[in-house]
Amino acid sequence: MALWQYSFFVLPKNTVLEIAPDLLFEKKDGLFDDAPYWKLGKIKRDVFNPISKILPVANSWNKDLIIFGDNESNCFEVLVDGEYVESVSFRIDFRTGYERIIEELLFFFMSAEMLVLGEDLNVLQLNGYEFKMKIENSPQYKKYKNIANQLSNEN
Repeated sequence: MALWQYSFFVLPKNTVLEIAPDLLFEKKDGLFDDAPYWKLGKIKRDVFNPISKILPVANSWNKDLIIFGDNESNCFEVLVDGEYVESVSFRIDFRTGYERIIEELLFFFMSAEMLVLGEDLNVLQLNGYEFKMKIENSPQYKKYKNIANQLSNEN
């Protein structure tokens, strides 16, 4: 992940309510394992085909990883095992006008009954303002803005 990106995890709502009805999630060894949520639901990979209308399908270095968008910018990733989803995440590049992408993704998440977690593993309300605030209050956003301000003051 680049300094100019903020990451999100996507989970199927129905399996979250079975596994973690309290909506509390944990990292183990600094990582969040979302695979149990996807494996329980047995969700097919083609559920994410509509993402290609938001971010173009990109070349992947792994046959089990479907990438939409650009790894260095706005990127949506679906890890699969055959036909079934194992993990879903996306990164937003806050140097871009990302608001349209967020709005379109939110519509998809609502219609597909999915939840989104921020890097802190808190569930976000599916509205653009909450996503914008999550991004703009992140350490990487603040650090990036600080560096950008220092560079502009030097010039």
